[in-house]
Amino acid sequence: MSLIALRCPECREERLFEPPHTLAACPERADSPDGLCPELACVDCGTALLVGSALPITVSTQSITVGPQHGPVRAA
Repeated sequence: MSLIALRCPECREERLFEPPHTLAACPERADSPDGLCPELACVDCGTALLVGSALPITVSTQSITVGPQHGPVRAA
């Protein structure tokens, strides 16, 4: 297994991270756009991180303006 250095939120400094299981046993791999396991665990404390590509999103081309009293209003 390969190790990668990342900032651990629990240790509060850079630590080595590794996948907590084999690639074939990774439950998140099927949902990952690149087919890699996005889960890594700190080798010192075990804190898990999900890393990798973000899920695709749809961006609207319509702009929305917030009115002062009436909440969201579609801009003309």
